Amino acid sequence: MRYQHMYYPATFMPHEDGSGRYDVAFFDIPGCYSQGQDLEHALIMAQEALSLHVSSM
Repeated sequence: MRYQHMYYPATFMPHEDGSGRYDVAFFDIPGCYSQGQDLEHALIMAQEALSLHVSSM
């Protein structure tokens, strides 16, 4: 079985309160959002959110 790779752009938005937290939005996939304590954590959480969202479609 051959898998097709799909790419979805994500927008990482830093919080303005100086906490270092980030919100993540996948604007091509309605309702798919995440956040993280810092940029690295936001990336991990975004990958998980996207995976769960796509697998439930």
